[in-house]
Amino acid sequence: MADEIDKKILEYLEGLARVEIDETKMSSEKLLKDLKNILNYFEELKAFDTANVEPVSHEFQLSTILREDTVTGEQVAKHESLLGAFSKREGDFLKIPPVFKNPKS
Repeated sequence: MADEIDKKILEYLEGLARVEIDETKMSSEKLLKDLKNILNYFEELKAFDTANVEPVSHEFQLSTILREDTVTGEQVAKHESLLGAFSKREGDFLKIPPVFKNPKS
């Protein structure tokens, strides 16, 4: 496939990628040679069997070191005692005086 790359295909790829390649670079053999080398490398990669390789999103296998959140009876009792000490409350929410006053009211 890499041997089939010519200026016409390069112009087609230019349009697909929505890039503008300088005419001097377009006619340059170096650009064509580089593109052929890239495509040849992909041909080499096709030779590897990757059927049993798990996809990865990162090179390191990361896992969280944090514990799971669990609510204990002690925490519930502490929560209730703190809510009970507050003078105004609506359900599990504490009602406090407004911090900012509306200048229009």
